[in-house]
Amino acid sequence: MKRKLSFLALAAAFSLPCKAQESSVAVEVENVKQSKVAIMASAGYAWRTAKIPSGTAYYLKNHFEKLTSGFNFDISAYHRIGPNMGLGLKFNRYSASAQTSPAGVYLSTKDRIIFIGPSFLYSNFERETPHKIYYDMAIGYVQYTSNTFVNTQKIENKGSALGLYSTIGYQYAVNRSFLIGPQIGFGLGVLKSYTENGVRKTLGNGEKEGLGRVSLAATATIRF
Repeated sequence: MKRKLSFLALAAAFSLPCKAQESSVAVEVENVKQSKVAIMASAGYAWRTAKIPSGTAYYLKNHFEKLTSGFNFDISAYHRIGPNMGLGLKFNRYSASAQTSPAGVYLSTKDRIIFIGPSFLYSNFERETPHKIYYDMAIGYVQYTSNTFVNTQKIENKGSALGLYSTIGYQYAVNRSFLIGPQIGFGLGVLKSYTENGVRKTLGNGEKEGLGRVSLAATATIRF
């Protein structure tokens, strides 16, 4: 009887670490399944793709050229709807500024393009590899704002349109919850009308304001 009890005691003792291991595996699998939200943020540089109209005076062209590149910020939040897919919301902001003094006239301009809209994400975030690739696309509202001072006179231009913004990137998984890497993005949009100091104006076919831009940024993703 004593040997049988000893055997049962040893069997129970050896089963404890096995059960603990099974429990930890179950917890790990459960944690993997719970990674349904991804928040992606990036910051970098962007270049506008619209050309400066031909015939623009040199001193004005120099001013406009400074507004064709600027700071780009992007943030998106996604909820996992499938092994490689997510749905969410994207926000993107482009900002640029220029200060020049042509012919003794002080010019100061601050441009801003803001995009917000629902977005779709396709990625390999769920695969067991540290090398992650993703692509997202959003369609939504884009707003253009330009504030210019000519000496002390302020000119405020505002307009909005339907726009698109998309990114593609590579990220390295530092761990399952944190990823970093480079990202390329591009935006589209055309402004057909705007308000200048509150007065609405319509642009002709050859005068429409292109809001397209290309960006290069560093990005980070948090998953939980």
